[in-house]
Amino acid sequence: MKNLVSISFITLFCLAAFGCNSKSNLNGLVSCEGKVTFKGEACSNARISFSPTGSGGNQRAASGTADSSGAFTMTTLQSGDGVFPGEYSVTITKYEFLKTATKPLKDNEESPPLKQENKLPEKYADTKKSGLTITIPESGTKNVLFELQ
Repeated sequence: MKNLVSISFITLFCLAAFGCNSKSNLNGLVSCEGKVTFKGEACSNARISFSPTGSGGNQRAASGTADSSGAFTMTTLQSGDGVFPGEYSVTITKYEFLKTATKPLKDNEESPPLKQENKLPEKYADTKKSGLTITIPESGTKNVLFELQ
């Protein structure tokens, strides 16, 4: 019985490990890479989100985060796996934690919640106001440029 439990545990562990590291289970994803700028400068740590606008059966939301040069790669299920071809509305946000004055905490006193602030104009956080859209072709795209003002 002890060996059966050990074998079952090892089998489950291997299945979980290999399952988590496998390629995306979504067929039809294509590459989508680009860059985001704000007032002409690279917009590092910006969060780019694609929301499907079409009625296509395979479309799903996708997102990416800009690196220090403003470059991003979109993800649907697993890091960098791409997006489904189709039409999307786009939102872009860049949240940063606000610096708050710190004081020593008393016994059993909880830390105040951290507050964040979007460093981009709020219109870019709303799919109805951003004015940003994208159509991803069947071949994918590597030259997306979002220039925010």
